[in-house]
Amino acid sequence: MVMTTVRLEKGVKEQFDSLCKAFGMSANTAFTIYVNKVIEEGRIPFSIGKEHF
Repeated sequence: MVMTTVRLEKGVKEQFDSLCKAFGMSANTAFTIYVNKVIEEGRIPFSIGKEHF
């Protein structure tokens, strides 16, 4: 196992943690699911446009 650090604004982190808890998982589990999906599909599993930057 390796450790990865993600920097988020405090409010964003709090909202993400709250949603993950409501889903019955940790933020770490959510990121792991996301990473595995990216690997499985060979792409970001949703569309990204200019409005996201």
